[in-house]
Amino acid sequence: MKRLGITLLAIIGMSLLLLNVLQNIESQKTEAVAADDEELAAKIDRLNPENGEVSYVDYLHYWALTHDEVRIAVIGSSVTNGKGASSEAKNWPSLMLGAIRNSDEDLVTSRVLNYGVNGATIQNLLDNGSFEQLIKEKPDFIIMESSILNSHRKNEPLQDTNTSITTAVELVRNALPTSKILLTSPNPTTIKLDTDFNDIGLNYQEYLESTEDYIHSQGLELCRYLLSYA
Repeated sequence: MKRLGITLLAIIGMSLLLLNVLQNIESQKTEAVAADDEELAAKIDRLNPENGEVSYVDYLHYWALTHDEVRIAVIGSSVTNGKGASSEAKNWPSLMLGAIRNSDEDLVTSRVLNYGVNGATIQNLLDNGSFEQLIKEKPDFIIMESSILNSHRKNEPLQDTNTSITTAVELVRNALPTSKILLTSPNPTTIKLDTDFNDIGLNYQEYLESTEDYIHSQGLELCRYLLSYA
């Protein structure tokens, strides 16, 4: 009987020791989770565009950490649509998406919606409903190509080209006030000769310089890029 009592005490002692070990492990896990949560919260706060200027990648990173996915919309002419690329996977929006996804594991949920239309100017994209379709998808980041190759080809007056840019930006901003907009000129490798004048006496370079000056004067963000198609 005495030996049984000792055995029971030993079992109880071992049980209490095991329970204490398990509680310590659970406490460490809780502390680790809390530390991870604090680190994540600090990261989100650092990337939050409302707390200061952040890069485009940081903006996308912030969106990925606070939403289920990141939606990027591109809109413009055949340059955006991907004409000239050897495959859809090698047009610049697809290459850009691959680079974004590879930049951080949090950005693997990113996707691109392409509203490029061959032969279109910004005004054409306003008239044919492309911007309305884009808005319906509620993208978080919009890259808008100025489409001036077609503005030049279609003899569009410079003032009309610039006005259409403002109209498009205001349309998107009013519908999607939290989304970020970046304007871009067509691929510089397609720049035409200065002697290539259209029917209203303007060359392509004049469209390029006029729109870029106008975009800067309006306080809009512009990126000139050079991408090669494989």
